[in-house]
Amino acid sequence: MSSTETGGSVSSACLSSDGTRLLLTAYQGRVLLWDLERSWLAWRQEDPAYHYGCALSPDGRFAAVGLAEERDGAATRASLRLWDGRSGRLLEARTFDAQRTWAVAFTPTGDALVAATSSGELVFLSLPGLETVRVVEAPASGALQLEFNPEGSLLAASPDTSAFVVIDVRDGRRLFDYSDLDDLQGSSANFSPDGRSVCWGMDDGKVGIWGVTLNRRSQS
Repeated sequence: MSSTETGGSVSSACLSSDGTRLLLTAYQGRVLLWDLERSWLAWRQEDPAYHYGCALSPDGRFAAVGLAEERDGAATRASLRLWDGRSGRLLEARTFDAQRTWAVAFTPTGDALVAATSSGELVFLSLPGLETVRVVEAPASGALQLEFNPEGSLLAASPDTSAFVVIDVRDGRRLFDYSDLDDLQGSSANFSPDGRSVCWGMDDGKVGIWGVTLNRRSQS
């Protein structure tokens, strides 16, 4: 067993697809990558900003983190950092016309990245340059959690309200949305490993499971 000082409360964590590495962000400006097989800290980066969602690419090449950079006055600026997943070297950085970048997720193929900002947009970015490929409308004021289905054709997005949506990645259409209308409750939406269903935590303590059809439309 090993441990490290994160320098603040952990705001996000992402386990690598092979289960050997764990990416962590501390809210007040620290990014850490743990090698779980060796039980040691592979790298750590200090970054003076508010850290939110993080993600590791499927092949382990990249680590991404959504942030809010402090500016003069009360407002912050949404940004994104892309590090080398092995060495922790900073590769690219992007800013957005928003106050925060809530969540980030790599496509299953690992050739693109999507960032969810507080302006209510899902920004698809190329790798490693982080050029904008296209922009899709996100649910509510912004998605706090993102997950692709295994094929990468659907994206489940959950805002800070009692709802989630399933989006067609090709054209940005909302194929399905659900809400239990309880503003005091929220949950992440997750696809099953085979992509045939999506689940979401409900306000009555149960988990709802919806089937996903082969033509990429969700049904209850």
